[in-house]
This record gives sequence, structure tokens and C-alpha cells, in this order.
Amino acid sequence: MSLARPARFRAFVALTGAAILALAAVPSSASAATSATIDFAASGYTTGALKPAGQNGWVQAKVADYSLVENSSFPNSGLPSGGRSLQFSSSTIPSGGAHLVSPTIEAAGEPSTGAIYNTFEAQFTVASATGALQTGLNVDVALDGSSRYGGVVKLRHTAAGLEIGSYWVPQSAPDAELSSWRSAAFTTVDAAVPHTIRLVAVFLEDRADSLQIFVDGQLVSGGSGLTTWEFYHVHAGTGGDKSVDGISFKSSSSAPSADGIAYTSGLPALPSAAGQGFLFSGISFASSTSAPPVPTAPPTVPAAPDATPDASIALVDDSVVDELEFSATGFLAYENVYAALYGTGTFGGWFQADASGAVSGTVDVPGSVAYGANTLQLVAETGRVASADFTKIPVPLPTDPPTLPSSPDPTPDAAATLGTPTLTGVTFSASGFGAFENVYAAVFSTPAFGGWFQADASGAVSGVATLPAELPLGSHTVQFTGSVSGWVASATFTKSAPPLPTEPPTTLPPAPEPMPDAPVEAPEGEITGPTVTIRAEGFDPFENVYVVFYSEPTFAGWLQADADGVVEATVTLPAGLPAGEHTIQLVGEASGWTASVQVEVAAAVPPAAVPPAAPLASTGLEIGPSLAAAVLLLALGTLVGLARRRTLKRA
Repeated sequence: MSLARPARFRAFVALTGAAILALAAVPSSASAATSATIDFAASGYTTGALKPAGQNGWVQAKVADYSLVENSSFPNSGLPSGGRSLQFSSSTIPSGGAHLVSPTIEAAGEPSTGAIYNTFEAQFTVASATGALQTGLNVDVALDGSSRYGGVVKLRHTAAGLEIGSYWVPQSAPDAELSSWRSAAFTTVDAAVPHTIRLVAVFLEDRADSLQIFVDGQLVSGGSGLTTWEFYHVHAGTGGDKSVDGISFKSSSSAPSADGIAYTSGLPALPSAAGQGFLFSGISFASSTSAPPVPTAPPTVPAAPDATPDASIALVDDSVVDELEFSATGFLAYENVYAALYGTGTFGGWFQADASGAVSGTVDVPGSVAYGANTLQLVAETGRVASADFTKIPVPLPTDPPTLPSSPDPTPDAAATLGTPTLTGVTFSASGFGAFENVYAAVFSTPAFGGWFQADASGAVSGVATLPAELPLGSHTVQFTGSVSGWVASATFTKSAPPLPTEPPTTLPPAPEPMPDAPVEAPEGEITGPTVTIRAEGFDPFENVYVVFYSEPTFAGWLQADADGVVEATVTLPAGLPAGEHTIQLVGEASGWTASVQVEVAAAVPPAAVPPAAPLASTGLEIGPSLAAAVLLLALGTLVGLARRRTLKRA
């Protein structure tokens, strides 16, 4: 690999086709086994000091305190008495690398090394030979031999128990000096009982390898930045991009530092642990191909989007309510990529590219992301950025009513402002809801759904809440509830019957409805009196209804339906109504509902009486016939004189 690693892969170099094939291929006939399970009871193994070195592929690199032992010799270890284990201690600490190296299998490494596989996994059970603390006991188990290229798990007895940790050089390190190292104690467990430890290394081209440590099935190294020793070897000049084909054991004089910077060195040996120390059993390891683990901890998201992204993101829909479906290409094989949403710089989750470098998925758009124009960016471990703009739109109003509470909230968050209610609705305004939040109205005392409404950007909402037709007259409560925030605003109102109009409708239908909505009940036979009693149903509760007689449309008065929409009244026949057949039609003012019936009027209704002319004002003078005649002659004479004067003037 190259030592120079830019923060951003502006000049992005894709994996060659050969490298991708090398990563994904499985050989038809491997030159070595791809896994090994160590059974110390198998043929070729004998117990004793410095064993199993020289047996079944095990190699002694340095003389140290280790031996192949019967578990029965260590009854307090907690291991099955019928098996065998590798005993290893730090009673002496020879200098240098590994002290005992396992048999090898098919190597795993980055594709550029020629390795067929990219993943190496090892597992073992570790127990205290004494079944108790041996404070100061300190042993490393590494992936690979003396190079320890695949990384290390450190096992150390402290006063608190069995400490399990590691140390490594991160990708960002400038060199291999002690200050560039990082270390961590991931967990401390009970030293008196055996524990199963698993290491999984995934070797990645052009970026930091992944190394995970599991203890009793639980990941303990997550979020630490733990990696292999790749960058130590790069900076130390001992060669990078190596491969791993086995494991090794080493007594150690180092430990994780308190602050995680560098590591503590120069710890003493533990002579009292000679012939005791740790017992290792259940040892197995394997090479395979896999994707690296996806991080679980969110990264540090930049406050602003990258102004010059490397690529575009394809969005299924760029106008979204609460999630974005996306796809993008051009990343490294199996590269981890995180999503960031702007303008808020919100972390949108981790994703992983496939073998071709393509990544796709769905990003949740949380409520903290503002409505309107925003940006989605995908940021890879190598620094490559893909970007797309999208618009966040409000959640559409639901079509179905919600589950209503049985009674209004006794302590609402705010008061709503109401207009004058009608029989069918009441205007309102309220505030305090979330921006563009959907709000529903509920009418009490009997809960009834009053409609969905949507708040504006400031959280204010207004409209007309529907009042159910069956809502009785009297005092009621209308409550407005935010579907997300739960914010409640309410107010009381009084439902009243509308007053009857004082004037006839502006226009009357010229003819009765040929197909009325309902019949009118009226007495059978001829109408002989001045009134008729009628009854009709189907109108809105408390609706005003007008009565018209036909054939010539004649207004006969206003009536009002009751709470059940029933009209029942005695109507006076219109003045001047002729005898014979007529149609009585009732029309709902608001609903337009019509009801009619034909009746026979026995006798014409007298026309309305014309009121007498007003008498002249009295002056106190009596005008007799003679005086009246004289006045009339005087007037005529005056007119004739005027006419003669006009004729002479024209002449």
C-alpha cells in the first residue's frame, strides 16, 4: 500500500477488475486448508514443557514458559478435566516478537498481496490455571507470527480481574514512534472462570483494516478505532500489505495506558506464575471472504455539506416526507459510508458498498430537518463524497379519523379562539403546534371527529371544525390535538338554533321538484279550512325550511326542523289561492332537501284585504256643493286664459 493517504480521494482510483475478482473468488483447489481446529488430544501431540512446539506444525520462536498440559492437572481452572490445554505465562519475558507460533492455513490479506481471502478469524478459550487472580500475569495473542501483522489481543491479570485490551497504530499516525500508538482496555471480566475470545480481522485495500474483539459473544472493541498493525509496519519500514496465516502467543511487558495515548511498557515478569499462568484451549482459526463490519457509533458530521462533492446520488424521489431512497456508485468495495442531512448536519446512518463499490438504502429524515430545500451527502471512509438535493414536504393530511379520547383534556396546553358556530361548523384558530404538524379536531361531550388540519411553519392552525348534525343544542367543547407533539388547544362554544328569516327567499323555484327527496304527510281529502297541518322528515337538525304552494309559486312561510330533522307545523293557506289541486313543497335552506305533497283546496282563499285610503286632513271648514262648483269653474277659466295668452304671444 502507499504511505501517502490524502484526506479526500479526489483522484479516486477504482479497484482493478483483477483485484475485485481476487477479493470475491473462491479457489477451486486451494494449496492449503482454509481453517484449522486445534485438538491437543489428537495424534502427534504429547504433553510436556515447550510443547507443542515441533508438533503438528507448531513452531518455537523463543524459549518461554509454555507447555502442553492435561486439564486434570489444573482442577481449579474450570476447564473440562478430560482435555488438554496450552499453558502459557509471563514468568519470563524474552525480548522480541512471538514466542510460539501456530500451524498455518491459507493466508488472508488485502487483494494486492495476492491473498485469495480478505478475512482472518481466530477463537480460543482462556482460563486461569489456578482458578484465581495471578496479578501481573501478562500475555499477548496475535494474528500472524512474529510480525503480529493482524493485530493483538492483550490478556492481563489486574487487581480488578482479567483485563482484555489491545494496542495499535492508527491510520492517521505520522510515524511508528511510541506517541503514535493507541491502546485500550476494552473490558475486565472475572478471572476465576474461563472466557471465550474471538478476533475478526478484515483486510481492506486503500483504507484502515478492521479488527474486532469479542468476549463471550459480545463485541467489546466497538467504537475504539482498533485496527491491525498495518500502519506500524508501514511507518517502521518493515513492509505493509502483509497477509496472515496463523496465530501466535507471547509473554508481554506492556499494558494499555490510562489515557489511551501510547502504551505502558517495562512491566516486570511474574516468576510466581511459572508452570501456571493461562490455559488456552478450543483454539481455531480460519480464512474467508467477508465484508467489514459496519460501525455502530455515529461519526463527527461536518457542520456544512462539502461544496465540491465527487459524485451525484440518485434519489428515487426528491420530494419526500420522512425518508429518502437513494443509490450511488464509485466507492471502494465494501467501503463503509455514512449519510449526512443538511442544512442541520444530521447523521443519517451507516451504509456499506457492495463488491462493485455501489451503495443504496433508505435514510430516515427526522423532524429536526427543516421543510423545504435540503441536501443529502454520502461520505466514505476514504473521504469520497456523493451529494444530492431534496425537498422535505409536510406529511399529507390523513384520510381516516384518529382514535378519539373519550373526554377532553382537563388541562389543555393552550386556548383556541372560536368564531360564531353554525349548525355545521365553527371557525377556529390555535397555535403552539409543531411546524406543519397535522392536527385533528374532536367535539365533546360525545366525542365526534371534527376534521384534520395542518399547522403552518410557525405552528399555527386555523379552519372550520365540523360539528356533527346530531350534536344537541347547548354548551360543548372542541379540542385540537397535534398528531406528533400531542399539544392540545381547546375552547367551549354554544350550539344554538338559527333564527327564522323575516323575509321570503330571494327566488322561489319556478316549479315543484319533480322527484322530491321525501313525501310530506298531510290530511287526506279536501282542505276546507284556512290552514293545513303537514309533516316531513330528512332535513338537517334545526334547519330553516321554507314552504311554497304551486302551481304559481307562492311563499307560505318559514318553519324549523327539530333535532331529528323533522318539520311538523300548521301552515296558513296563502291569500288568493284558488280552489283546486295544488302542490305543497318544503325546501331546506342549507341542505336543499325537498319534500312535497299534492292537496285539494275546496274553496278559493279570499285575496288579502286592500287597506282603505287615508282620509284628508280636517281644516275645520265645511265645503258645500255650490262652493265646490264655483271653485271648479274658476279653475277652468284660469286654464282658458292662459291658453289664449300663449296664442297671442306666438302671433
